[in-house]
Amino acid sequence: MTERRRELIYVCCLTGFITITFAFGRYIFSMITPNIVKELGIDYEFVGRINAFHQGAYLLFSLLGGLLCSVVSARHLISGSVVLCGVSVTLLAFVNNPWVLLGVVTLQGIFAATSWIPMVAFVAENIQEKNRGKSLGIISSGTSFGLILNGVLIPWLLENGDGHTVWLVFGVISLLLGAVGIYAITALEKNSAGRAKQRGVDRVPGLLRG
Repeated sequence: MTERRRELIYVCCLTGFITITFAFGRYIFSMITPNIVKELGIDYEFVGRINAFHQGAYLLFSLLGGLLCSVVSARHLISGSVVLCGVSVTLLAFVNNPWVLLGVVTLQGIFAATSWIPMVAFVAENIQEKNRGKSLGIISSGTSFGLILNGVLIPWLLENGDGHTVWLVFGVISLLLGAVGIYAITALEKNSAGRAKQRGVDRVPGLLRG
């Protein structure tokens, strides 16, 4: 596999991850707030509290992201955040308690931060320097791609269901998209490790190998 193709796969996967954690994990709540207010019987003061906790969690873990990267590898931190975000979106399809809603949406703020911050380190390790700026620009556009999908699907889902339907559909999309991306990145990592090992063997003198 060429270096260019490998980098392209990385960028596509990371863009999909940002779609999950930002467009789905961060922004669906605000897009269906009127439906949530009606279905759960909460007021807009409580909605403001949910948003405050969500943003506070995002800010805090954006600051802590660098420390987490020194403890957990960037790939594992990104993968874990994406999976947990997908699970949280799916879980909201079954939530009817306002306080549980607050807790889960707060966690989604954490997952968004802990997916994006280590991506900068991951890109620095796996993308050539000349392509890093362009790659990060494309990756960050995952939010826009997701919001376009939100705008297309959410009105139709609300017309044929309710807020819980929206969470369920996007939860399934998140889990499937996340699984494909994690599988692709893991396969690339194994392939790269195998090639590095083979290059090391090829450098060993013939007598030593014999």
